[in-house]
Amino acid sequence: MYTLLIADDEILERDAIEHILLKSDLSITLYKAKNGREAVECVQQNRIDIALLDIKMPGINGIEAAKRIKEISPSTTIIFLSALNTFDFAQEAIRTGARDYLVKPVSSRELLLLLTTVMQEITLRVQQEPPQQLKTILTLFNRSFFAALKYGNISYEAMKSYFSLENIIYEQGISLIFETNKEKEVLSYLQDIITTKGYQACYFPAKDRISLLIFAHNPKHMSRFLEQEMKHRYTSTSCVGMSQMFLTLDDISSSIREASLAYSFALHHHKSLVVYSPEIEKTTASFFEKRKDLETLLYTQVIEGDFEKSRQTMHEIQEALSLTLQGDELLNSMYETILVFTRSVSNTIAHLSYPPIQKTSLLELERYVMDFIDYVCQLVQENKKDKYTSIFQQVCAYIDNNYNQAISLETLSQKFNLSTSYFSRLFSEYCNSPFSAYLTHKRIEEAKKHLDIGIKVHQVAHLVGYTDYSYFSRVFRQIVGISPKTYQSQKNMKQK
Repeated sequence: MYTLLIADDEILERDAIEHILLKSDLSITLYKAKNGREAVECVQQNRIDIALLDIKMPGINGIEAAKRIKEISPSTTIIFLSALNTFDFAQEAIRTGARDYLVKPVSSRELLLLLTTVMQEITLRVQQEPPQQLKTILTLFNRSFFAALKYGNISYEAMKSYFSLENIIYEQGISLIFETNKEKEVLSYLQDIITTKGYQACYFPAKDRISLLIFAHNPKHMSRFLEQEMKHRYTSTSCVGMSQMFLTLDDISSSIREASLAYSFALHHHKSLVVYSPEIEKTTASFFEKRKDLETLLYTQVIEGDFEKSRQTMHEIQEALSLTLQGDELLNSMYETILVFTRSVSNTIAHLSYPPIQKTSLLELERYVMDFIDYVCQLVQENKKDKYTSIFQQVCAYIDNNYNQAISLETLSQKFNLSTSYFSRLFSEYCNSPFSAYLTHKRIEEAKKHLDIGIKVHQVAHLVGYTDYSYFSRVFRQIVGISPKTYQSQKNMKQK
């Protein structure tokens, strides 16, 4: 039995496809979503083999939904639905990793033929996969599923289904968090003891920490064993935080939080292993009372480009908020904290361009702020190597997008807060051309594109930023070697 998701904001389209499938002989379980967000949530909670996504949907469109679905479930086959049949759309579909696209209204024959082909491809792919016992014993979480676990935004049934697909049969265990820079060493050690003891495990590696869930039939015995093993035999200098046992899947969220608090305690007290206890929480709560200090520290660390410390501090701010808040209060406070932080950073780093934050869910807020931290730290580190590289990348991009406007050396230098003479010298160095030559060549290249499709010469001059047609013709002849009229005539003759 295959699973198919239809995501379209038009109910008639959803119902029409459902009607086609019900009349067919295809063995398919059907899911429906009326927008991109529902489609992403459906894939988070169910195994979806094929996703039919309308390209234009309110909120998260089909392209963005496809990107998120591929992140959550790389094996899901994406097929786009669109009222457009253009080359640009086909290119975008390919870039997103789509298998194919269908033009609406979808014909019954075309839909069933494509689905039959895709289902055969899925069957062949599954048959060619190595047996389950040959796969790594440490199953890798996808980002969205782990975030849903962490914040408790997932049902028991969805967790049970996910873990069952990974051949994890136990519902009891512990959580561990440790430093990323020891990933190979720690995972190798854990694989050894998991193999000998018959434990089962899933893990999620982030840039600053690795989160691990270990399941066992007897978690109490496992907890004691791991604690003793890691204290006496594990010689790494890495910091590790361990939770108390979770006895049901519904307790995993609390368990991850406990491990995170223990990990923060281990980092600040330079301990190799800390097991969560209520005393740890009291001590940590006292430390987190100075949350404003943490927010100031986060700002400083990001401005300095420190990936690991910035991410760890952000985790601690999240933990500080979750100690006293929950539900909508936690969401609102997290949103406000991140909003103030991102604005402060944006006001400090010149020409920083990043999408605005949206108050959606804790999962999306964490994704947003961690991606923002990574982006800014990367930018800062690149600027440390050469602080003008990114500026002139933005200058060139600005010219490429505004070549048809009245751009001058003076206005650009003012826009990027540099003196005109210094800007001119740097432009030649970083853009491999003097400013006037760069702008002129850009305009002429765009002019050739307009001439190629038959636009009149005097109109082309205006489209690429020249108010004087005669001057445009002289410049064109100087660079191309012939007049724009001759260029267009020769182009037309070749096409005939």
